[in-house]
Amino acid sequence: MNASGANTVTLTAYTGTSENVVIPVNLTLNGTVYRITTIASYFGNTSIKSVSFASGSAVTTLEARAFASCTSLERIVLPDSVQNMGEYAFAECYSLFDVTLSENLNSLSAYAFYNCGALKEITVPASVATIGNASFLNCTSLNRLTIDFTDATALGLSALVGTHPSLVILVPEGRQNAFANQWLDYSNRIFDLTERYGDFVLTANESGYTLIQYNGYASVLDLTTLTVNGKKITEISDGAVIHNGTEIIR
Repeated sequence: MNASGANTVTLTAYTGTSENVVIPVNLTLNGTVYRITTIASYFGNTSIKSVSFASGSAVTTLEARAFASCTSLERIVLPDSVQNMGEYAFAECYSLFDVTLSENLNSLSAYAFYNCGALKEITVPASVATIGNASFLNCTSLNRLTIDFTDATALGLSALVGTHPSLVILVPEGRQNAFANQWLDYSNRIFDLTERYGDFVLTANESGYTLIQYNGYASVLDLTTLTVNGKKITEISDGAVIHNGTEIIR
């Protein structure tokens, strides 16, 4: 670690053996207590499976490639203190599938999740102003992207190239047209957040709902008995995303 005169410290590398890493609020060096504020480039290693932060974390910055190439990393929960994320922060974390981003993150950096092939869904918080170039490039399993910010700013170049071919993008209520006009390449995959019902994304039709996406783990969906909000699913869209080999009975 690198300590500074402001009683803050940068964590430079994790050399422990635990697969489940909890990053503390403070570290003591030569009798002085330092608050951890930064995670340095290549902090992680290939043995880590999960990362969390102790309550009260003061970490504000993930430097470029902070967790890059942590090939066993499956889960990470960022504290809301994190505001800045460097490029390639989680690049080539091939096993990563469960990510909780900070509610105060300024932007999603370029190549943030490059080649994270196990990442299936993620929520981008309202604090984010931009999605950087190639942020989700080659995230081949990514089929649900939930956007909580309301400004339909330009999407970074190649940000969603190589994601699942039936990617569903959920945007805040009333912002569907604004995002569709700005993100033209994905305009037919953008839906209102109010059309999400748990594992389902559904649009209303005259007799009930049309199934756009099912992202759950049930082995069988029996549409002859299933109801959502008291209505049946009566149609399945041509581009419906139904994963995990779920059998549909209708």
